[in-house]
Amino acid sequence: MWLVSAYNKSGEYHTLPPGQELNRQVSPNKSLVAFVWLPDIGDSVMVSQPYQIWVESLRPAEKQLVLEADKTDSLLMTWRSPELLEICYSNAQIYHFWNSFLAIEQNSSERQEVEIVLRKVQSMKDCKIQNL
Repeated sequence: MWLVSAYNKSGEYHTLPPGQELNRQVSPNKSLVAFVWLPDIGDSVMVSQPYQIWVESLRPAEKQLVLEADKTDSLLMTWRSPELLEICYSNAQIYHFWNSFLAIEQNSSERQEVEIVLRKVQSMKDCKIQNL
């Protein structure tokens, strides 16, 4: 069994709200997945669509909200290595961000730590997507 830590175990950061997945990227070692989630905002035209990025351990399926932002058109993410996830954006109001994700297998010394970095660019075309 894996334990997942992002230094905050409140339910709101571990429970996926109703919404839809926009994009999914599996880590190079196939043990984690990062995905962009668009939470439902109903019929509200007064609220900017929030974007969320979640990281999920595949052994077992445990997930953690690592970024939440609005006032943006897009967020792109790329696994630069099994230990490094880059999130690229041009404009965004980021109001929740964790810069790491840690999964530890119980009864074992095996652990996986991921650093999460933000990269602000002038234009989204400047985000270089690297397929590993």
